[in-house]
Amino acid sequence: MKKLIAICLFTSLSIFSGCDIIEAPYRKEIEKKPILPSDSTNKLRTILLEKFTGSNCGPCPEVNALAQSVYKDFVRINVISYHAGGLARPDAANGLPYDFRTSQGTAIGMDLLDGSTPLNINTPTVVMDRLNYGTSSSIPVPKTLLVTEVSKRIDVESPISLTIYPWYNPANRTIDISGNVIFYEAGTKDYLLAIALVEDDINKPQKKVDGKIDTNYVHHFVFRTNIPDFAWGSEVSTNDVPVGSIIPYNRTFQLPANVDWNPSKFTAVAYVYKKTDAPILTREVLQSSSKQVSIVP
Repeated sequence: MKKLIAICLFTSLSIFSGCDIIEAPYRKEIEKKPILPSDSTNKLRTILLEKFTGSNCGPCPEVNALAQSVYKDFVRINVISYHAGGLARPDAANGLPYDFRTSQGTAIGMDLLDGSTPLNINTPTVVMDRLNYGTSSSIPVPKTLLVTEVSKRIDVESPISLTIYPWYNPANRTIDISGNVIFYEAGTKDYLLAIALVEDDINKPQKKVDGKIDTNYVHHFVFRTNIPDFAWGSEVSTNDVPVGSIIPYNRTFQLPANVDWNPSKFTAVAYVYKKTDAPILTREVLQSSSKQVSIVP
């Protein structure tokens, strides 16, 4: 039974009771340094938060706001927001016609959260760097601990760094992404690189905790697709990787013709995670990096 301890905040039926409140700002002042391949001491970690939400999920806006605050108030955070689970289904009759769901986000949610069916993916839930994957049970962590857990994790050195350079060409609706994976410690061939395309500032209806529909709600970090378009990424290397290695990557994706996505709001989020099944299961994210997609003139 595969579940994540990480930050599993609430099920869809939670009422948000019994939690202390931590007031913003949550800023942790961390010195910003450039990522240089020649700097073997530069192992600053950028945390990946993967959030599972839904337009028909009343408690979700509060957790969405918390994730937004953590993103703004810490120096090195990336967020991907998957709309998945039963409360992500559109409900046009009740003012929620838009469908944010993706097959990739659903697959990731089922795997990380041990959902036996897509409808069993709990929302709202936030996972941090896919920690403690494969444990026999998950331990719900109150939302007030998200800041604490992020504070502890961000000080743990990463064995790698990532660069990412995404470009969108409107002439052919193609996104080209390049970058490097830089190894400050020796790596293994079970490292996978995934690149998520997220869109920000999407104005679509959202249910609130009181059951009313907010018709002017702004959705952030919305997962649109992975590049290439499958859930789990691809091998960084087919062999173990010596310390000091710099491995380049290139990815290309053409936007489907029938989508209403806004390229001016795109960000590409790259992350490397370790996928091992024996002797223990792990999907720990080792590093992430993001950059707003530049549009070719």
